[in-house]
Amino acid sequence: MTTAYNDADNTIPTTNLPGADNQLGGQTLTDGTYNFGGATTANLIGTLTLDGQGDPNSVFIFQASSTLVTASSSVVSLINGAQACNVFWQVSTSATFGTATTFVGTVMADQSITDDGGATINGRLLARIAAVTLNNTTITRSDCAAAPPEEEEEEEEDVVTGLPDTGGAPIRNEDLTWIPLIVGGFSVAALALGIRAYRRTQLPKQ
Repeated sequence: MTTAYNDADNTIPTTNLPGADNQLGGQTLTDGTYNFGGATTANLIGTLTLDGQGDPNSVFIFQASSTLVTASSSVVSLINGAQACNVFWQVSTSATFGTATTFVGTVMADQSITDDGGATINGRLLARIAAVTLNNTTITRSDCAAAPPEEEEEEEEDVVTGLPDTGGAPIRNEDLTWIPLIVGGFSVAALALGIRAYRRTQLPKQ
């Protein structure tokens, strides 16, 4: 956990949110690293939507320079392939979930984590120093779903060009149609004459 916490803490933010109430609520965010400061009441009020933009490997990192506090019935939702296993919350002090909060991701708090009651967590709650206090909390550890396999490209069949258009009928070569028949006819005739000559000269007369 300490290794993961330090790694998240040292990631350079792509977006810095000022310290104020509800920096996160009502927003739709794409993958990236977001740094936000403290709030008087709560960092999240309402719904925060994380948009994977069709990429199941999109990663969301949130750096709380102070506490992480959610209001009652607040929600973090995932759309367009975003996965809870790729969402990380690095909290410099403590995290507190308001009653009936629906939350996603791995929460790594330096101090403690507290559920005020009935929170639903799709992810993990990890505290470095103090306790993780649960209160009718439902926790589901999410495993990343495998990305769909890439479709194999079909090999194109070789196409012979320059052939006549027959409308689907067999190709006929009019110049060669009678040649095999003529050659074959001569061969049969020569064979028949040869057999007759053999009979006349070699076989005894009856």
